[in-house]
Amino acid sequence: MNKKEAKEKALNLYHQGYTIYYVADAIGKSKSTLYRYLQEEYDEKRYAVLKTQIKQVLLCGDFEAYVNNLSYKDISLIRR
Repeated sequence: MNKKEAKEKALNLYHQGYTIYYVADAIGKSKSTLYRYLQEEYDEKRYAVLKTQIKQVLLCGDFEAYVNNLSYKDISLIRR
């Protein structure tokens, strides 16, 4: 099983409600690899949303309040 197939299978199993431990065993990868797959999926979806929000906030001029309300995950994503 190559990386792409493993990632797709892992994400499908996880979204069906299986635990991290079960999914990691099913695809033959470590838990940290599975967490990385989940993080990549989150980043792909959330980055587009953040980019649009930041553009809107920059046009409105309330950037400082927006930054103060960001979650830790969002700040980490922006830094990457």
